Amino acid sequence: MFRTLRWPRARRESGVRHDDIQGNVIRPYALSLTAHQFLQFPDAARGRAWLDQMLASVTTAERWDSKPTYSCNVAFTFSGLCALRTPATVLASFPTAFRDGMAARADLLGDTGSCAPSTWEEGFGTGAAHVLVTTHALDPTALSERLDQLRVLAVAHGVGILSEHQGARLPDSKEHFGYVDGIGQPALANSGVPTYGEGDVGMFERWHNVPAGEIFHGHIDDDGYPSPAPPAPFGHNGTFVVWRKLQQDVARFRTWIHEQASSLGMDESLLRAKLMGRWDDGTPLALSPEGPNTAIASDADRRNAFDYRDDPDGFRCPLGAHIRRTNPRASLGFGDALTGRHRILRRGTTYGPPLPPGVTVDDGQDRGIFFVAFMADIERQYELIQRVWCNDGDTVGVGHDPDPIVGRPIVTGEHKMTIPGPTPRFVSPLARVVTTRGGEYLWMPSITALRALASL
Repeated sequence: MFRTLRWPRARRESGVRHDDIQGNVIRPYALSLTAHQFLQFPDAARGRAWLDQMLASVTTAERWDSKPTYSCNVAFTFSGLCALRTPATVLASFPTAFRDGMAARADLLGDTGSCAPSTWEEGFGTGAAHVLVTTHALDPTALSERLDQLRVLAVAHGVGILSEHQGARLPDSKEHFGYVDGIGQPALANSGVPTYGEGDVGMFERWHNVPAGEIFHGHIDDDGYPSPAPPAPFGHNGTFVVWRKLQQDVARFRTWIHEQASSLGMDESLLRAKLMGRWDDGTPLALSPEGPNTAIASDADRRNAFDYRDDPDGFRCPLGAHIRRTNPRASLGFGDALTGRHRILRRGTTYGPPLPPGVTVDDGQDRGIFFVAFMADIERQYELIQRVWCNDGDTVGVGHDPDPIVGRPIVTGEHKMTIPGPTPRFVSPLARVVTTRGGEYLWMPSITALRALASL
């Protein structure tokens, strides 16, 4: 109730400055190709000189009338800020999770066993990566030309390129397992983006846009106060980035689905939907439990307008389904009071060639998702989702069973997923179909803060 009463304050806040916020956060670019370059500064002076040259090409959140050929955004690890000799008072103002870095928090994230940092690709989790440059491009020619320019600039300033990761959107906006991806994003208040059922449901059963302070530093958050931020000029319009390379074992996933569907006497498409919480086309089980509904899936006003309160036992959408675990909405009780402060904005892309339909033998190709998410507080938002809702299902009512898609490494025979019904069905054993190959926690500064870093 108290949070609901603070909403008017959040609504009165002036809109975010699109010209001071880096792009791809408030709204996705919708450019088909992506490249992520992790770089290392040789020293502070040359790092700042490199950044000074980059400033003119950084893309902001301002709207464009027509798509550009490419975009460019920059984010820093904590070690990168240290390498630039950022003032100690500024460094000390960042929260523990960001200062620690993703690898140091692997155990609580469930990055153990085959997902442990010791197995990650070279350059991740060691402090070697200082900055991430993300390029989105309209076509291969534009991407190639821009990457060549960035490589030349890096060489000119002695900046090392640790790794480069390229991705591309798959047809129909699907990821490699075959589900439409990117649905269910929170809509930000005062951002010019309509709600479409993508905010918080609230105590009075009315949808609200998520306050800007849940994503950007220095803005009013869902508690009605400015979100914690570094001191000026670094404390406004920045956001934290969680970047993870998640490898998908598509052949194993298909084989597992077939085996489990046969064992349970279920249609494979229904089992896929129960695991995810949506049919392959994006239709939510919460609105259409019997089958896909094109009218709902294609309607942005309808495909997210649900909150699970009419399905408390999970007969439509299982309590353990992936989308219900990553965003339980109102299903934990008290409206959105237990879930509203744990929303994140996702801007991930797929990488690698798709495995041809029907193939159940691995072809040796690396494929998966570059998981990219933005938020104001890594620990409260991303880490809680992964640690509490995905890795340990007690809070969402499924005991200690992990999320069947991205939960902690499976202990064969000890974990399952329950499909509720008059006669419950149990998907067991679970299969490890997503493996963490690397990742970093980063800070994406505002344009104002970028200029300040370049002129330290």
